[in-house]
Amino acid sequence: MKLCAKFWDFAYGVLLIGAAPLAILWLVGLLLDPLMRRLSELYGQRQFFVFVAVGAGFIFYLPPPLAAFVVATIWRTRHRILPVPFVVLEAILGCAWAFFIVAYCALLLHE
Repeated sequence: MKLCAKFWDFAYGVLLIGAAPLAILWLVGLLLDPLMRRLSELYGQRQFFVFVAVGAGFIFYLPPPLAAFVVATIWRTRHRILPVPFVVLEAILGCAWAFFIVAYCALLLHE
């Protein structure tokens, strides 16, 4: 196999494993945002609502991106050109890439 094909296979794996959870997280956030805004308008001043909203956030926001990460990783192990240890490196770099994208977006929203 040519070196260029191996490089692009590795880059594709890193982007797939990093971007799949981010895309699902964005989609879930997009779908739940109107509901959370409405509930915040109705019950936003109550302390109990804050605890329920945080709990619902963990229940609804975390499992879909984790499932997307698992599915992307399993798919990469079955459809790869490179040996299996490179899939582990792809997962590590994909997670690091996704973390830095989320941190950068948080910085942009904070300013």
